[in-house]
Amino acid sequence: APSPTHPPPPFHFGWKAVAMSGTKVGEPLVWKDGDSFYDHGYDDENAPDLNNRIEFPQNELYGRDEELQVLSEHFQSCSGPDVDAPVVIVSGYSGSGKSALVDHFMQRLESEQDVNFLYLKGKYESFPSPFSAIIQAFTGFCNHILQPSKSVTLQRIQLAIEESLGDQARVLVPVVPALGSILDGSNDTDFQKGIDPNPDESTHSIAKSDGAWNQLRFLFQTLLRAIGNEACPVLMFLDNLQWCDSASIGLLQALLNDKSLNNFMFVGALCENEVDRDHLISKLLEKMGKNGKVVHRISLRPLTLDEVGEFISDTLSLSVEECVPFTEAVFNKTRGNIFHTRHAIEELHRSNALYYSVIAFRWEWNLKDLATGFSDTLEESVLSKIKRAPQLLQTALLLAAYTRSTINIAMLHTLIVAYTEEPLNLKELEKLLETAVIEGLLLNSVGSSDYRFAHDRIQQAAYKLIPSGPEQNKLRLFIGKKMFELASSSPSSNGTSDDWNIFVAADHLNSLINTEEEIDTMTLIKLNFTCGEKAVAVAAYAPACVYLRLALKFLRRFKDNVWTKHYDIALRVYQTTSDVDLCLGHFDDGNELAQEVLANARNAEDKVTTWMSLSGALGRLRRHAEAKDLCKRALTEISDTPKRFHNLHFVKYDFQVKQYLKRHSDVDILCLPKLEDEKRMAELVMLNECGLRGLAGGDMMEYLFCTARQLIISFEFGLCSLVAQPLSTYAMVFNMAGDYKAA
Repeated sequence: APSPTHPPPPFHFGWKAVAMSGTKVGEPLVWKDGDSFYDHGYDDENAPDLNNRIEFPQNELYGRDEELQVLSEHFQSCSGPDVDAPVVIVSGYSGSGKSALVDHFMQRLESEQDVNFLYLKGKYESFPSPFSAIIQAFTGFCNHILQPSKSVTLQRIQLAIEESLGDQARVLVPVVPALGSILDGSNDTDFQKGIDPNPDESTHSIAKSDGAWNQLRFLFQTLLRAIGNEACPVLMFLDNLQWCDSASIGLLQALLNDKSLNNFMFVGALCENEVDRDHLISKLLEKMGKNGKVVHRISLRPLTLDEVGEFISDTLSLSVEECVPFTEAVFNKTRGNIFHTRHAIEELHRSNALYYSVIAFRWEWNLKDLATGFSDTLEESVLSKIKRAPQLLQTALLLAAYTRSTINIAMLHTLIVAYTEEPLNLKELEKLLETAVIEGLLLNSVGSSDYRFAHDRIQQAAYKLIPSGPEQNKLRLFIGKKMFELASSSPSSNGTSDDWNIFVAADHLNSLINTEEEIDTMTLIKLNFTCGEKAVAVAAYAPACVYLRLALKFLRRFKDNVWTKHYDIALRVYQTTSDVDLCLGHFDDGNELAQEVLANARNAEDKVTTWMSLSGALGRLRRHAEAKDLCKRALTEISDTPKRFHNLHFVKYDFQVKQYLKRHSDVDILCLPKLEDEKRMAELVMLNECGLRGLAGGDMMEYLFCTARQLIISFEFGLCSLVAQPLSTYAMVFNMAGDYKAA
């Protein structure tokens, strides 16, 4: 093969991708867009360079016809009444084309005019936050149907949500902020940021109790049932399931085992070489199978030699036969892994073993150089491509790799300026990142300020630009501190996808605990406690427990009495960790921490949350008498409530309630002021809990005593949401006594 006129430069920036299509002898060579090469092929002295660039086929999938057919059949089966929702797991080695297969299937469905469906897509990160991919999927779905062209779909979904969930749908807004715009029917920026302009703690937030998980599960199940129907089923695709968190596993188990969830199809993708039998997702799939749920599996095999040959033929615009020697050399190295194949071709091009001949006007190669033009591994191949980029772009990719696969340009700009300590214009960074898009390292949608790595292997290669050791530890320390600083300076809503940076910060700083890097202990306490709180806010108790236990571990490092010098943070850490342990059923651990809170809290008001958690935990263990006694002891600390309840106490309070109700109308009661006294509020909370425990234990007199006492406090000091239960109870008492008017 002839040598090229001149070798290509080491890294091509900004060149137009223009491989030529094959032509017959005597016909003018043409570009892929159909223009004559001779019309403008030699307009300037750099024209030969324009052809010296690889352009891979777009929107083409090779060797996956059978897999596409399987997906199509399962999708068709979910469009019917009372049909069990199909679950499909796509597995394969990294780079085998799992995501590309599902994306191509989705694009094929979109191209069919008579097919309507809703598509939810999310991707887990190597630094996961609770429900990250699920939240990402619902956020993308909400933003999609808010487009002007989707107004009909938007109206249908709004009506369906209103009929199925009503005002309860707003409870999910702190978790999926974009849902607020759906409920309001407008693309409100406040909701996009996770801000509810009309917050109501009692009705528009996830209950912070042991029932929060059931509430969250119910809401997501009902939401999915509402938005899909026979004419428009829902397709959910979650990528990188090997990185999913324990909270997501619990929610997926609830969704996928819900037999009433029809017109729904779930597709998950995972790297089979990163998942063993003890992995959370493996256990979930195994449990589903034992429960009778059919899990359909698609295992992606490597491409065959012929399929790789077809891909290379389309890439080089040559016949399959002409490419045989080149195809065999590439296939022997990549063994049919499509991602490896692409990078092997690019690497051969960079090493000049593959070049565009300006003499023959076609791609050619040097057979002798093919054997030595490859790196030993795929990782080295990708890394060599990154290392040919300008130093500043390498730094940008490095910092981005230590955050997540998608990063906003503004955040990346902040990181680069702080890391390099050199000024950098945002426009200059944007221009630099666009070159990475051209080179296939990053992806970016038109008009978007977010950039994402084109493949997980590219992010992993960029991550290893700095090898493990002291230098990498310093970088992780910088990233962790900076991300925590950014998260603290602009806090977002409870546990939403905007909070990913705080979890990334925790991952980096926690990894440095046993290294020589010095990290402020209080920083570690606050960071892990914040992560735990955000996880609790979305009922992700298992990951919350991990972060809170770390915060507790760091808190105990202080040699002095933490309850004396660090009372506020000690109270919050011990109390929240105890609550989470009790919610998870770890009674002994939770009780131990609770007793420490009760022993060290400075006032009764600081103990209320712990009393409530302990009482609820004892109730779940059916130890109602112990729970009731605990509440009584709490009431004696909070107020002048008698230690023992007698019938005479109830008669006294019952008389006072009935007299008040006779002298005041319903309007008078509704016009009472809002309860502001924190001590009285604490007393109401404990009376409510004590009454419920008495009722559960069969002591009706104590239940009625607590009910009457709550009403007397409310009539004297003001109303709050807790008064609804005692009022309804008294209505039943009047009804049973035959006083229907009073009831």
